[in-house]
Amino acid sequence: MPVLTRAKAKLHKVGAKTTAAAEKVSGKLRKTGAAVNALPAKVRRTPGKLQQAKSWHEERHRPSGFTFALADAVAMLNPEHWDVITKPASVYFSRAYLQAL
Repeated sequence: MPVLTRAKAKLHKVGAKTTAAAEKVSGKLRKTGAAVNALPAKVRRTPGKLQQAKSWHEERHRPSGFTFALADAVAMLNPEHWDVITKPASVYFSRAYLQAL
């Protein structure tokens, strides 16, 4: 019976040490949480803003699906294509008007 009592005492002692260690870690975590909460709001928002900036950067550098034609004058563009695109538009997009500018 004394062996069983000693084993129980050892288990109780180990359990007490484990509980004390857990409480110590818990106290440190509470202190860390309090320190993080004490930071200025701008500093706490920084990680989210960095993620948002990264996603916006990726979105800006993704292909848009649009096709662009760059020209110094309307005469440099294909006239048939220009007429088809601007037919429902106002007179200010007609080739004659733009060439007169």
